[in-house]
Amino acid sequence: MGERSRIAARYARALFDLAREEERLDAVYRDLSELGRVLAASRDLQLFITDPSVPSPRALKTLSALFEERTDALTFRFMRFLVHRNRLAWLPEMIPVFEAYYDTHQGQLWVDVVSAVPMSTKQKDVLTEKLKRRFRHEILARYREQPGLVGGFQVRVGDTIHDYSVAAMLESFKQKLINA
Repeated sequence: MGERSRIAARYARALFDLAREEERLDAVYRDLSELGRVLAASRDLQLFITDPSVPSPRALKTLSALFEERTDALTFRFMRFLVHRNRLAWLPEMIPVFEAYYDTHQGQLWVDVVSAVPMSTKQKDVLTEKLKRRFRHEILARYREQPGLVGGFQVRVGDTIHDYSVAAMLESFKQKLINA
């Protein structure tokens, strides 16, 4: 994780903690989720928010027109704070981090599963149940295939990758032989 990502994560955590303290967590979550969808759909808004050369007064005026009446007061106050700290360009990185904190708070955990071939529904169900017992959270899984993976699968939980691929198992076996 780079320095910029760590800073974005700190801002997201600060907003999460403040929203929880002020009992506005659900409202801020809804606002940021919607903002994430709007950013994904509007290249112009992406460019505006991520352009550090936009003067603060112009940024504040535009944000006010777009979001002040449509978002919770805390969400809008946070966007204004980002403008004043010259961090508005980092908002797109903060949104998924905030959403992850929210999901974890709700007892949900996102995992990414990469397999060499498509997994059957039964395989997905068994894996989800094992992950649920291991991490003690409701599991929200995203599945995708990566044909270059030599058998097995990998599970990404946050920044950690659990590698159950054939290549990883062979490498582990090789290391055991070397160190025996």
